[in-house]
Amino acid sequence: MPGVTAKGYRYYFPFIIVPVYCIISVTGMYHHEVWLDEAHSFLLARDNASLPAMIYACRFEGHPLLWNILLFIVTRFTHNVMGMQLLHVIINCITVYFLCKSPFSTVEKILIIFSYYCLFEYNIISRNYGISLLFVVLVLYVYSINKRALLTLAVLLFLLANTHLFSLLFSAAFALMYVVFNRSLLAQISRRKVMAAACILLAGWLIAAWSIAPAGGYTSQFLAHEQSGYLSSVRVLKTVSVCLKGIFYLPDYSNYNFINTVCIAICPVILYWFYRL
Repeated sequence: MPGVTAKGYRYYFPFIIVPVYCIISVTGMYHHEVWLDEAHSFLLARDNASLPAMIYACRFEGHPLLWNILLFIVTRFTHNVMGMQLLHVIINCITVYFLCKSPFSTVEKILIIFSYYCLFEYNIISRNYGISLLFVVLVLYVYSINKRALLTLAVLLFLLANTHLFSLLFSAAFALMYVVFNRSLLAQISRRKVMAAACILLAGWLIAAWSIAPAGGYTSQFLAHEQSGYLSSVRVLKTVSVCLKGIFYLPDYSNYNFINTVCIAICPVILYWFYRL
């Protein structure tokens, strides 16, 4: 852009990308039929008169409750499902703003922001994935600019842990990474602040674990219908395979529409390769 400095370009870039992303998101949500899992969370929030009643109704959800609590607040103002969708667009636009301020190159930022996951899976579909991504990005952003912001990081990790089961694991993993790689820095921070951060983290993890744990008797009733035991090799292999799929992605060629998964996995790589030529 002629006449625009690199600093000015970095300043204006989010104000170009975020509105474009927002317009595409609103258009996509307007034409998106609400899926059962989206409606399920929305109806749990809408049809319970009090927050304790909703929390009790969510005892079989298997996920932390921050997203449900946000939906409960939204449904105090409107019973229209578009309220949930609008909240989700706002959450993801905030995520995109901070992604625009990340150290990636311009092309890398565009490929990430307008990828399948950021534009559709974690955006158009109103689930707790979007808010998980927001707090992951915020944690990394704060960590990159000020590693000494211990209490801010602790609060963000507290919130992250209460968005999704996998986000709870990420929260714990990040906290462990921080301790391992910043031991000398922790020694310079006041003991009171370190203890306060540790208490915030522990509270967040305990609340998340409590909300994830199913109601009493549910596990035994579920396993009564299972042919394999609780820690059988079949169940362990299924669990491990899900984790491996997230790390080593392979298209499902047994599915008739495998071309979709191929595009998701390959297209960003091809575009980035062309950019690097």
